[in-house]
Amino acid sequence: MTPLPHENLLTVMGEIAAAFVGFSLVVSVLRARSNRSLEETRRFYSMRDVAEIGLVSVFASLLPLVIHAFGASPDATWRIGSASFLALGPLAASASLWRRGGWLVLLRSEPIQTVLLLPLQLGALGLMLVNLLAGGPGSGARYVAAVLLALAASGVLFVNATFNGPRDRPDA
Repeated sequence: MTPLPHENLLTVMGEIAAAFVGFSLVVSVLRARSNRSLEETRRFYSMRDVAEIGLVSVFASLLPLVIHAFGASPDATWRIGSASFLALGPLAASASLWRRGGWLVLLRSEPIQTVLLLPLQLGALGLMLVNLLAGGPGSGARYVAAVLLALAASGVLFVNATFNGPRDRPDA
């Protein structure tokens, strides 16, 4: 059987995604408290989102390898993987938005994060949609790029939740 294009890259991206999941769980456990401020609650949700996007990315990274191992052609592999990503990605994003109160609430509370996340997530979904509908040459590269965009979204959330602590504000 011929190797699937980008096999090694998919494996590495799956490992990176798994690391994001692990780090987000560790940070969540270390910061767990029963009484949280609004900012701590936002951080907790960001870490939860890191874990969810990371799990989707792990799945998306490894699924093509499994599909191809069963003898599917590269085109079928990328299309099935893209369809799976398109089924899971919006579910994870919807769960996140529901927890946070929707795009408008998220945009008001965390504008920079939202402005960065929206194009990353829409770009990943768009690339997967092109793969599903069009397929053909470049499918593997589009698939890898989409998973990379999902990892970038996870990274934005991780950095925001980890390093953006309570701001020292002068009392009025």
